[in-house]
Amino acid sequence: MTAYTDPYEKFAKSYDLFGDITDIDQNEEAFYRQLFSQHKVVTVLDCACGTGKHCYLFTKMGYKVQASDISEPMLSQARENLQKLGMDISLKRCDFRELEQHFDDTFDAVVCLSTSLPHLHKDKELIRALTSMRGVLRDGGIVIIDQGTTHSSIKPDRRFELIVNNKDVTRMFVKDVEENMQTIHIIDIYHNDLANCLEHYSVVYRILLDDDYRRLLKSAGYKNIHIFGGHDMSVYDPDTSQRLIAVGEA
Repeated sequence: MTAYTDPYEKFAKSYDLFGDITDIDQNEEAFYRQLFSQHKVVTVLDCACGTGKHCYLFTKMGYKVQASDISEPMLSQARENLQKLGMDISLKRCDFRELEQHFDDTFDAVVCLSTSLPHLHKDKELIRALTSMRGVLRDGGIVIIDQGTTHSSIKPDRRFELIVNNKDVTRMFVKDVEENMQTIHIIDIYHNDLANCLEHYSVVYRILLDDDYRRLLKSAGYKNIHIFGGHDMSVYDPDTSQRLIAVGEA
């Protein structure tokens, strides 16, 4: 496995402050149901599964799911989450640049969600990852890349964002953007005396937008590339879209 410094080593245990993995957006579920129906999807590989949210969603929807992640702490949290729900899903630790070395099966869909691909910063490595995903897809299968980074999200007036705010914790994003990179500082402020008052984590992403995905997916051998601006299946609009979802066909 390629040498890896895990930004989630300490973050994994508190990652689900974003929301319980069973908290499913009905628009997101409808999006995947429509897209998977169009492409006759039965089997799904979630190659950056994190703490298991989409493993839960796709299994609940009736699809056959396998999953992987490079972060052992995130996989450990996913195992714990899924076991509590009585779900027995195969989880493997592997780099999504090396999927063919770990999976003998081919899949109808490979998903790489929640701003996972932009952890890679060089075109060479991004194309390598997308090529690896294509390598475990059946002919005509689809790859889906999803992220919260958009033209709108990296504007200066969006530098500070309140993500979670309840009686127990406040979670904020502070975003530093420089050229084609952004560092997201995640700041958790706890409102009780039993935990540390403040915790801070940082994740560094390559800024990838709609034209980048068209170019990278084409370079990795995909066709019929579509860029959506949200789970309503709207076409991505640089001025208004709050999400970027790239879909390509193997």
